[in-house]
Amino acid sequence: MPIQSLRQLIDIEYPELEPKMVDEVVKFYELLLEENVTQNLTRQTDPIVFLKENIGDAVALLRTFKVSKKVIDIGSGGGLPALLCAILDKKSFWVLTESEIRKAEFLRGVIIKLGLKNIKSCYSRGEEVVVAEAAVDITVRAVGPILKVLNLLKNCSTWNSLFLFKGPKWKEEWVAAKNQAKTQGVHLCGAHEYTASYLGQTKKRAIIHLKRR
Repeated sequence: MPIQSLRQLIDIEYPELEPKMVDEVVKFYELLLEENVTQNLTRQTDPIVFLKENIGDAVALLRTFKVSKKVIDIGSGGGLPALLCAILDKKSFWVLTESEIRKAEFLRGVIIKLGLKNIKSCYSRGEEVVVAEAAVDITVRAVGPILKVLNLLKNCSTWNSLFLFKGPKWKEEWVAAKNQAKTQGVHLCGAHEYTASYLGQTKKRAIIHLKRR
């Protein structure tokens, strides 16, 4: 069974995780697979791919950076990796934003079924929630290039830190944003680069930390 395989993989890769957290991650994975039959939420259905790309991204963010007490995730989709971050980080409150109602409703259902108290799902455009919630920290994955994300946030004045989950071409994206003068008032605070190796593949990944000056 894939669910059992994921649990075994987590126990091997992240033995330090609390059993309750592992239970919540596995249940989320199960619900994601069920929903994926009726709406396209993720292609990362294989347990080892889910572990390396999604759980790996969540762990990398929380181990490398300190996030604030409230974090807003833009374009949450199926909740990857933001919902996983909320499971693994109970000290922060996570706001998931999704402009497609079926995805937002799926996320809301997962939150209820798992009994998570430090997370909510909003059916809205992410940049609107950033303004309404007076966001300090923002996470983004798979929304688009850095230039597009900065354009989305151009009218949002409260955020301090922006964490972007990117691939190996993030430096080119940063240069493109600078060339169009979209990085004024924003500086590159740091980048955590790492690899995800599985099924004979090695993928370069990165979390980019941008801050407002």
